[in-house]
Amino acid sequence: MSSGTDGEAAAIATRSPSLRTDDGSFAAAIGRIPLPVAHTLAGEELLWPAAAKSLAQAVPPGWVTYHGAVLPTIMPSGGPPKLDGGVDEVFDKLSQICASVRIYHLQHRDPYRGLVHGCLDEVEPLVGTTEGGMRERDASLFVGSPGAVVPAHFDRHHNVLLQITGSKDVFVGMFRDAAVGHEEIESQAGTGINHLHTLPEHVQVFHLEPGDGVYLPPYAFHWVEGREGVSVALSCSFSTEMSERTELVNRCNRRLRRIGMRPNPAGSGPARDATKAAVIRSWRALRRRPRRWSAAADRRA
Repeated sequence: MSSGTDGEAAAIATRSPSLRTDDGSFAAAIGRIPLPVAHTLAGEELLWPAAAKSLAQAVPPGWVTYHGAVLPTIMPSGGPPKLDGGVDEVFDKLSQICASVRIYHLQHRDPYRGLVHGCLDEVEPLVGTTEGGMRERDASLFVGSPGAVVPAHFDRHHNVLLQITGSKDVFVGMFRDAAVGHEEIESQAGTGINHLHTLPEHVQVFHLEPGDGVYLPPYAFHWVEGREGVSVALSCSFSTEMSERTELVNRCNRRLRRIGMRPNPAGSGPARDATKAAVIRSWRALRRRPRRWSAAADRRA
């Protein structure tokens, strides 16, 4: 890495996102409820659409997804419509077509690395030892046309979503019957799919303009509707010991449901959750072991 790149990354790292909440309740919201936040990154040119286009062209192709975004709130069975052309063409037409672009793993790219860790370094003291403390970090950049829709879904991690350009509404919902929500989550655990089959009845709306943001706890059911202007949002996410264990419990519950059982949801009891998580870890280890033996046999041959 050149000294120029080092200097640029260091400069970015010193530009704090200065996260703020309305009432200082961020720490109390961790893992529990969505919460509005404010930040000072809206003027950061590295996050504007032109820079996002250059980033999308520079990262590995697997780190970028793009598709049409004229979508219903519930994801259609065929998935989002594909778009003709490359990602650079999509960026050039964001104001004329309705499209959505996501760029993953910003924490592995300079100078974005410093920006991402600068944000999450501010969050980490607020998390403290809650849920076992902050663990894995990740970050993505979402770019969308005016009116672009992100269908209803949930994420397994904590998410601090910061609006950079344009505006959007983020809808966060809760089911009247908690069992419906648990079934939505458990039925898809470990499948790589996280879209809802039905919308929750109770909905809270967060309107985001540049400088606004929202904290979303793991498994918060949410969807997004773009408003004015090309929208860019920085998603800084992280896991905790509890969020990682919850994912394992949900995977175990999915298997139990498939054999006709009605398991208690994650969070029903520490001992029960620990047992389920241990079962999935053991199952993973057993699945990996034959591959290791095979590789050893190949080397001996």
